[in-house]
Amino acid sequence: MKPQIRTYPRKLFFKEGFPFSIQHKINRTEEFNEQTRFQREFWKITYILDGKGTMILNDSEFPIHSKSVYIVHPGALTTYRMESDALELYNIVFDPLMIEHELTELKDDFHFFAIFSDSFLQSEHASLYIQEAESGIETLIKSMEREFEYKRSNYQALLKWKLMELLILLLRKGEQKIKSRNPQQIVEYVDNILTKYYYEEIQPAKLANNIGITVNHLCRLYKKQTSKTISEQLRQIRLNHVAEALKNSSLSITEIAFKSGYNDLSYFYRAFNKFYDCNPREYRKNIGLD
Repeated sequence: MKPQIRTYPRKLFFKEGFPFSIQHKINRTEEFNEQTRFQREFWKITYILDGKGTMILNDSEFPIHSKSVYIVHPGALTTYRMESDALELYNIVFDPLMIEHELTELKDDFHFFAIFSDSFLQSEHASLYIQEAESGIETLIKSMEREFEYKRSNYQALLKWKLMELLILLLRKGEQKIKSRNPQQIVEYVDNILTKYYYEEIQPAKLANNIGITVNHLCRLYKKQTSKTISEQLRQIRLNHVAEALKNSSLSITEIAFKSGYNDLSYFYRAFNKFYDCNPREYRKNIGLD
């Protein structure tokens, strides 16, 4: 039986044209069940003050308790299975457009803020955004509550800065989680970067630096786990995108190559011919599009 979906609209939370709200709530056991899932028209950060249970996010389950903090994407379907009578928590709801400029100025080697993309799939990366809060986060959130409640002069600007501070703290915690991953998790991290950013220049040395290991160690680990090098995996991902574009678009071969991360056309033609045993024009002709 498919669960019912209840959607929280923006207009219930955002007033005066300011896409931000914070609520101190107590969620009761009888308000949540696994037959009803909740979705939002905004992003949410939740901080648990008291209580424990399980947060169900899409098809995954995560234990939560006092000092758990997590970010939820609008596309995620969530509910709680409570082990205590209630969960006392803060919900911070916002639209990242309010801090769009500030986010672009931050160093984000792990693409932690990819969650603020509409197309982000939280099911693939949920554990990264469910954390144990560092000391100071509760104090920061309570100061945000006071600013939002009293609405003193320039409160909106101050709330934006405090939200940025909170997100930076969560980013740092996410970086620590990535750096402590086991070999399979490291491979999953690398594959995620290759799949999402195949059209960019991706350097194994930068990936290794992000994870906190040497590039030689990363390359050996990846080859051992997958039987392929990182370069081979990236080449396969790029060529798969090229083949899809040759089938499904009318773009020129040169345009497709550039959009797929190939800036050297000679190398592109050699790689394509080796992988598909024909050149791109022959490939397109064979499927009846040329």
